[in-house]
Amino acid sequence: MIVNLTKMRCLSREPFYAVSPGARLRGMIGKRFDGFDSMVFQRCRAIHTMFMLMPIDVIFVDRANTVCAVHRELPPWLPMIFSRRAIATVELPAGVLAATGTEIGDKIDLNSELTGDIIQEMQENVLEVRGVYHCKENGK
Repeated sequence: MIVNLTKMRCLSREPFYAVSPGARLRGMIGKRFDGFDSMVFQRCRAIHTMFMLMPIDVIFVDRANTVCAVHRELPPWLPMIFSRRAIATVELPAGVLAATGTEIGDKIDLNSELTGDIIQEMQENVLEVRGVYHCKENGK
């Protein structure tokens, strides 16, 4: 799970971590978000959207797990998007960043395992997001 700790909002329940050379090379080319709802690239500060099938949201994360750049609804066929400060990149379905209010300066947990009490607190606070992108335990 990927969580915006600043906003206490879930960005992704089922991230795919592109670690193998083949997965990193292919990325989202020719894919849709089926079976996963984000793609994470560690040690990555530049991406492209060539040959992609749909627009995506992108966040770049620095060494302190702080969002250092955001790109909303990037269309296919852009040759390069980068951030010099980034050490990781997260590709999300278009609209996630707007729905969660994610912005530069937010702290991100790229591999979160939330406990039941924290999830309950997130749901009870004013910080709720209606729709797909809120954290709930076991889909309840």
